[in-house]
Amino acid sequence: MLTDDFVLIKIDSSPTKSIRHNVTCLLDLSDKILHMICGYLQPAYVLYSFYTPEKPELHLHRVIFAYYTKMKLDKITNYEYCYLSSLFRSSTMRPPLNSLILSNEHITCLTRRYFSSIPLNIIQSVFSNLKHLTLIDCSLEDMAYFSLYDINLLKLEYLHITIQKFKGDLRKFNLKINLVLENTN
Repeated sequence: MLTDDFVLIKIDSSPTKSIRHNVTCLLDLSDKILHMICGYLQPAYVLYSFYTPEKPELHLHRVIFAYYTKMKLDKITNYEYCYLSSLFRSSTMRPPLNSLILSNEHITCLTRRYFSSIPLNIIQSVFSNLKHLTLIDCSLEDMAYFSLYDINLLKLEYLHITIQKFKGDLRKFNLKINLVLENTN
């Protein structure tokens, strides 16, 4: 039902209509502003939005370099984990990691899930290129993966491990840590 107040608006959709010169595109923003925008997003969403390994020359891909070379798996949702896990499993999309932080601090089995959801050959290739590795709130079972998977850490320059509260003989942890350190020589 139309009333007397109804006004017909005509929209000009002709292809010759000029675009305003004062409209800014995302690509026009400075790197600093793009980094500020990325700071509001979870790392998985930054990668989802701007990670383009098939076109590494793109400006947005280069701006988020730190997001795909320094990965922190910490407070993430299941959706974010699944997305990042799919990136790791992909041969063409896999981020070239230099630094990896696996934290069980907020999600108690995140490290174990990382190792069990990604194929062995991919885990070995990811870890063989790492320069920095941090394991937070690590369990004895998490450390066992290193010896189980024979992970090569030859390029490793920095290793930081914090362990979960453990009611048992800490020598077991020391043995597992020694196995990890043997693979760094």
